[in-house]
Amino acid sequence: MTNDDYAVENQIMPTPTAANRAEGKPASEETAPDVMNVLVVDDEENILRSLKRLLRQEEVSVTITDSPAEALDLIKQQEFALVLSDQRMPDMQGSQLLEKVCELSPHTGRIVLTGYADTQAAVDAINCGKVDRYLSKPWDDDQLRLVVRDAVKQYKLAAHNKKLQAQVMKQLVELRMLNSRLDKKVVAQTEEATTLNTKLEDSFKASVQVMANLCEMHSSLLGSHAKRVSQLSQSVAETLGVTDEETLFQIEVAAMLHDIGKIGMPAGLLEKPEGMMTTMEQELLKSHVEQGEAILRTMPNLEEAALYVRHHHERFDGMGYPDKLKGEPIPLGARIIACVDAYDKLLNPRQGFESASAEKALKNLQNRCPDEFDPVIVEALRRCILANGTPTAQTVEMEIQPQDLRTGMVLSRDLVTVRNKTLLLPKDTVIDAMQVVRLSKFLAVDPPAGGVFVYRQQAAVDSEDLVAS
Repeated sequence: MTNDDYAVENQIMPTPTAANRAEGKPASEETAPDVMNVLVVDDEENILRSLKRLLRQEEVSVTITDSPAEALDLIKQQEFALVLSDQRMPDMQGSQLLEKVCELSPHTGRIVLTGYADTQAAVDAINCGKVDRYLSKPWDDDQLRLVVRDAVKQYKLAAHNKKLQAQVMKQLVELRMLNSRLDKKVVAQTEEATTLNTKLEDSFKASVQVMANLCEMHSSLLGSHAKRVSQLSQSVAETLGVTDEETLFQIEVAAMLHDIGKIGMPAGLLEKPEGMMTTMEQELLKSHVEQGEAILRTMPNLEEAALYVRHHHERFDGMGYPDKLKGEPIPLGARIIACVDAYDKLLNPRQGFESASAEKALKNLQNRCPDEFDPVIVEALRRCILANGTPTAQTVEMEIQPQDLRTGMVLSRDLVTVRNKTLLLPKDTVIDAMQVVRLSKFLAVDPPAGGVFVYRQQAAVDSEDLVAS
């Protein structure tokens, strides 16, 4: 945002009033159902106008106000997907305003705009859980639009989950009403009630699957990783002697959805190595455990699974997050998921063509005991893998740049160009030396549509090595 932008805004737009601030529409005009409401609060009218103009390109209805008190009144009157507030205002600090917004509308996204001198106050507000993130002034237009887009997407997801919860609760009420009317003399109704109960359970499982599919849609890596972690976590729990069906179900769901909190985050952030992330990006990534817990708590009877999701990044030595729990106080399900999550990432790394064998992955986990992982869980994982025969990691695909193609790689998808939609090579083609040279030159002019995807073969484990480890 430049000073010229501010000047233009001041010349061409009159001072807005409370009646005409919502996208230039009358206050009584209803917003389209698919358009989310965004509230912008700042004591400087030129900034309000600039932000409103910037967000016109997004599918949102923007309401602006220079009064924190008016903002709170608006929150009480209608739903907002996001509140974007300046930090330094004469009547009320932005962080204080967003704390009140959190009390009135917990699912509304909360972002604070701050100058350099106010950065620490914004960080403190984020750490207290009342502010989702902050943006520095002057802001980058593209970054601000992306942040607003992600916040609205997260709000839509929460609203969708709330709708699913209402549907499930409605079915529960209907089932209970039916059960209360059952007459012992009407035996035939028992079969009907059983059928309804089965449908209810199926509906609940379908809701869980919908959420898992959201992970898959946001990132195929997240989706396939979650499925493998869910299956193996159940097996490890059974190896540890867990027999209660409800506990096993909670572990299954938590493992399937342990990364659900990441679906509102940019895909580029999820693919970025943690060592290359900024401090802000690391904090954003860490917030996925609390976001995931919040999502699961919107669904009935998943309180235990929500707890596992919150704590699956705790360390056994107490140096993890978000609550720095140490040892046995970390829920068993969370300890299992933490171990299996790390094991699967070693077998299926996001970067690099080579990956660890199961043997090396287990040795890696054993070397990180008891600092990161519970030694009992790691031993159960080893016995679980041994009991299931000679395990191998899944063959998965990875996306590479055209210049990174090497002889012997195998295409996991058709290679098609963007410009002419030309099929260069079909799926399962083994790349030879001549093709490496030709493709590098051709794709530099007409790049591939959707990237270049190749199979990554995983190494098998020698069962004798597992016995000895």
